[in-house]
Amino acid sequence: MVLGAEYVVAARLRSLNQKLTNIILGTHDWTKLKDGRKLVEYRIGNQRLILRYCPDYAARMQHKREQQVEKAKERIKKNAITIGGRGGRYIKMESKDAQIDVEAIARDKKFDGLHGVWTSLKFASKEEIYQRYSELWEIEESFRVMKTDLGTRPTFHWKPRRIHAHFCICFVAFALVQIAHYCYHLQYSRKPISKGRMLREIRDVEVSIIEDTGNKNEFLLPSSVNDTQTRIYHALGLKLQTRTVPRDLSKIVYNTD
Repeated sequence: MVLGAEYVVAARLRSLNQKLTNIILGTHDWTKLKDGRKLVEYRIGNQRLILRYCPDYAARMQHKREQQVEKAKERIKKNAITIGGRGGRYIKMESKDAQIDVEAIARDKKFDGLHGVWTSLKFASKEEIYQRYSELWEIEESFRVMKTDLGTRPTFHWKPRRIHAHFCICFVAFALVQIAHYCYHLQYSRKPISKGRMLREIRDVEVSIIEDTGNKNEFLLPSSVNDTQTRIYHALGLKLQTRTVPRDLSKIVYNTD
């Protein structure tokens, strides 16, 4: 328990003590899931350690390790030795001679496909806990969108009233982004896009004001649009204006009804 809050956090499996490492690398009474993944739970003091094995994750880890081993061999061959770091993870020195560290390879291989989380939740099932953890990327994406795309930080205000107003505006904007993103994926689930890309695509929709030098009338000249931008507007019940129209009679977007 941290400050009275419940938590689900990643477990650094390779950094655990020897007793826990023996448990992790031992034989487990797995609960098999429909997607081929497996879960098992251990209670350590007041915490729960949930282990997950994923075949796809195991294959990725093996592929990555094989690439690192090849890089290590190339460094040894070129006599460009760097102990530790990229390509040097599986290199060891024997009497000033560099060799492939077979023991390190075998040690890392034991962790292929394994991932763990610590949690203080007492009543949630193993499946529910990992479902919550798998949603972490959505939280991280939301913070990234608010900071990078919506400009929540840095805050160029000093008075509390202005600071509160700034964050209120950003929060409302983010809520609208969430709604727009939801509407888009209701109709175009096979062509997903991130919230950040959706905002960038909307920002790229522009219109230029041109003037007739003869009669001084002004016109709106829309920029060219791509398929993604068209889908976004359509999902929101809007369509893009693609023709040049008089400025005083135009609206950039129209209802499709």
